[in-house]
Amino acid sequence: IIVPRGQDAPYAVDENRIYVRAESETGLAVRDEIVSLVLRGRQPQSISPTPEAAASPEGTDLQEDTAPRTGVEIVSMEQRKGTRYYTVRDLRNGNMVNNVTIKSARRLWHYAIKEYDKATKDLKVAVVQWQGDYGLLRRYRQGKNERYDLIQRTPGGYRYFFGVTDDGLHGPWATLLGKHHDEEND
Repeated sequence: IIVPRGQDAPYAVDENRIYVRAESETGLAVRDEIVSLVLRGRQPQSISPTPEAAASPEGTDLQEDTAPRTGVEIVSMEQRKGTRYYTVRDLRNGNMVNNVTIKSARRLWHYAIKEYDKATKDLKVAVVQWQGDYGLLRRYRQGKNERYDLIQRTPGGYRYFFGVTDDGLHGPWATLLGKHHDEEND
């Protein structure tokens, strides 16, 4: 079950804890999510991109509409003082969270970081099923749902998407995986 984002976020406040929804899970909000909630609450009519989205790496803005609609994207990785810090994008709502470590990551993010590290270590030995610039890294089942790890070749490099469900597939991704949705329902 995927629970859509409600109108009145955050969904629960327990003393000094703030919870947010991520797919079918409710979890403690991280700093960037709290900031996003505050900014969204102050300007409910605003449609302009968040500062995080404006600061996205080159090459991602042009293909934003081709990204899957569920799962997460590992946007970048930076190593500081021996610790790897990742920028993770939630593909359901476009929110980006910076400075995610393997220790601070939620379940899907933790999985995505581990798989990203494996895939980027040596992409030449990874088994990728390519169709043009769109590729399937891995197909797996989680519970009753099928999930996909995907890769996209762009002029600026590669984009990596993890934990994508059938609901997130559209356009070239649906074609790659042989899944065709009624566009009116997307």
